[in-house]
Amino acid sequence: MSTKHKFQEIKEVITAKDNDSTLKALSQSDKRLMELTDSIQRAEQIEIFQGTALFVDNESGEFIGPIAEGTMGIILYAGSAKKIKEDGLNSADAIRIPRLLQLDELLNFHIAEISYHEGIQAEKAADLSGLGGAKCMLRPGKPNYHATIPGGDRSPCYVGFYLSPNAKYSLALVSEKQAWPLEFANYLRQVGYEPKDLYAEITRFTSLDIQNRAVDRSDTLETLLYLPDLRKRKQKTRKAHEEAEINAQQSASKLRSLGRSIIEEAYTRKDIGGWWFNLPICLYSWMTSDMERLLTGLLDDDTTSNNAGSENSATSDAKLLSSWRPITWLSLARTLTLGLSALHTKGLIHGDPRPANIMAKLSEEDVLLPDHFRWIDVGLGYGHVSANSTEPDGRITQTPPAPLGGGRVTPFYAPERVESVEFEDADMVRLSKRSDGYYKLEFLWKRRTYEEPVSLFLKDSRGKPLRELGKLGKGDRIQLREFIFDVERVEADHVVVSRIYEVVLDRVLIEHKETENEASIINKLQNVAISRYRVFKQWSQATDIFGLGILVLYMFFIRGLFLRKQYLKKESPSSTHSEFYLEKSSRERIFHELSTLIRSQIFLNGFIAAIKERGKYTNKSQLWQKDVLMPLAHDYKRENFTAKANPAHPERIQQIVDHVLTMDANFTTVLMGANRNNGLFVLIIYFCLSCVWRRDEVSDLLASEFPFEPYCDSREIITDKENRSKPARRAREDLELLCELINAAQINEDISSDELGNYSSEIILRSRNDQMQIALENAQKSMREVQDKEAKISSMERILTEFEESVRLKDMSIEEFREQTEKLQQEQQKQKDRIREEEKKARHLETENKRLQEMLARSQEQLNRSIFRIFKNEPGTKS
Repeated sequence: MSTKHKFQEIKEVITAKDNDSTLKALSQSDKRLMELTDSIQRAEQIEIFQGTALFVDNESGEFIGPIAEGTMGIILYAGSAKKIKEDGLNSADAIRIPRLLQLDELLNFHIAEISYHEGIQAEKAADLSGLGGAKCMLRPGKPNYHATIPGGDRSPCYVGFYLSPNAKYSLALVSEKQAWPLEFANYLRQVGYEPKDLYAEITRFTSLDIQNRAVDRSDTLETLLYLPDLRKRKQKTRKAHEEAEINAQQSASKLRSLGRSIIEEAYTRKDIGGWWFNLPICLYSWMTSDMERLLTGLLDDDTTSNNAGSENSATSDAKLLSSWRPITWLSLARTLTLGLSALHTKGLIHGDPRPANIMAKLSEEDVLLPDHFRWIDVGLGYGHVSANSTEPDGRITQTPPAPLGGGRVTPFYAPERVESVEFEDADMVRLSKRSDGYYKLEFLWKRRTYEEPVSLFLKDSRGKPLRELGKLGKGDRIQLREFIFDVERVEADHVVVSRIYEVVLDRVLIEHKETENEASIINKLQNVAISRYRVFKQWSQATDIFGLGILVLYMFFIRGLFLRKQYLKKESPSSTHSEFYLEKSSRERIFHELSTLIRSQIFLNGFIAAIKERGKYTNKSQLWQKDVLMPLAHDYKRENFTAKANPAHPERIQQIVDHVLTMDANFTTVLMGANRNNGLFVLIIYFCLSCVWRRDEVSDLLASEFPFEPYCDSREIITDKENRSKPARRAREDLELLCELINAAQINEDISSDELGNYSSEIILRSRNDQMQIALENAQKSMREVQDKEAKISSMERILTEFEESVRLKDMSIEEFREQTEKLQQEQQKQKDRIREEEKKARHLETENKRLQEMLARSQEQLNRSIFRIFKNEPGTKS
């Protein structure tokens, strides 16, 4: 059923509210839709853009309708109540404002400034294929002629947004005569602030901005206006006491102005909330679902629940992806690549390519096609254009420094997109001014602590980088202490830098242009000791292409898990299958390991070597053929399949796949997502590698027997108009070729249940450490099995020898047996004779020994007698 027809049915239910049975028959999502539609019809419409209004409460000004929040922006539901009444909620738009909820005004200005220039870039991306650019943008500086106070005159108003973490967001209008809504008007009355005075103050500040822009010929967010709310919303007391407390602080309740001209004061005020005027406002198409939620919904949402009331829109939308085949997912990747190509052609960079920044708007038929998806947040890379660029109309646009980023970590970010890296290979720095207006930044080091420092060489005589500093290029940044420098180029022994910024609150950059500040900074950085320095690398077209490659890998990874889940549900619907599925955090950790692995030099070299040596391919054109995709696993069973009909040699492709699975068994999930087609799996991995690697990183493979050529030459930004979209075009061409090969090979089939069952048991997600532990245990088990087999073999050999001996004896004749017996008897008799002779000799020796002992005893006795006689007959001896 189409969304429009479904909406008509709900309208019929609204007209028959008294029918309780009809209301009970509605699902929870339909009830919410009915309630939202009813609220919009009763809401006040405040037109912000021509034909597009915000829906707010008449008394409080609070917004009615869905509200979405990101890190930098708040998305408000908008549109025309008449169109929504006729066509349903899919006709709605979205209005984006900065998310100013920081406790520090300086940080709030920083966010508003980013949103301002993001909106300028997003407006350039409007109506481009594959991009969710801004339809239009309201730059601050003039009253809004579309917004008028309900029930009042048609005078233009300044639009204010009440933003506070402790209260609901709301809208406020102020004209020369009155303020709206009643709550805002009462507050102005309490603090003694007349609407005409507030209107005049806003006009004065914005007029100064217009004059400054005319003089500087710049397009920057000059002033942000803020009216703090001094009411204590958490602890309301009696009205008289509240009014007295507010009146005592009237001096603090006046309109405040924030801008880069006064930002160096770096003051902080801890106001919780208030009304913000002069905000940049962007208009977008309202999108219904983002890719991250849809992919997560495929695995985590229970779409087979028996409770119809538990169904939600996220689950329903995710079900629309369940029937997608591999070629459909590749078509989605092609659509996204078209968006990046269009963005790069405009000289813009997305900078934040991840599933959460891809959204879709469902069609009236409730179908989800690849062409329905768009990149959103397309203006985050605004800071990577020139600081002073010329627009087509000749107007010079000045931009503030690009933000340092929020430090988010995700596998879809390229190495240069991740937060800065620290180094400690220098002991001192020296900053000096050059004659061409740039600065010379030297890094020094000491061989010993008591020696004089010497220059740290960054490149050798051939220009080859010796350390990370030598790899920097134009657009990169270096942070020393509280200062940040834009890199222009790197010489052999120093870095040429340009703009100088001071970092405030670790996030806000203040540029120093005055001569006094410049001299002070140079003096501070003259032969000064440092403990470390930080490097911020620029984002470029290569950053977006990197994210595209990881995104394609993620799509097939999730699809493989989904197919596994579908099979298990079919086999045993009552089981939760928790033993087969990890929680979301663990699943993401496993995928992070896979994405890290394909950026490993070992994996890349091994994969290319497997293509060359095992696959016997010599170039890319040989690999990217339809024969490589044939046959599917079940094609081997087809009667018309012969080896001659398939010159691609599927066993070679199988060897390449085996090599990949050896590196990490979790790639089995990606293979499953590719319908177990080995050739498609190999080409998907090849595409991802071509996205995440750059040519200057694989120079040795460019001239190999199988030349590997990534889409991007380097991580440096491409400024040439003819070539800046070249990487995205090359990626798009390969995706289109892959879709053509799938169609030509006629392999775009659903995987059968039998194959799914035979293969899905292999998908058990494990971390790489677990895989290594299991491999070690298997190796030890195999060794023990080998030892047991060797012991059994030795035992069998002994038994065989004894058996052979017994057989030999059995086969001998009786005569031979007798002869052998007689020989044995003779040998035994000889042994007995020898034993008798030995015994006889022993008895003889024993007799002789006794005789000799007797003779010795007699001789000793005679000797004793002779000695006695001698002493007895000695002369001169008296008796």
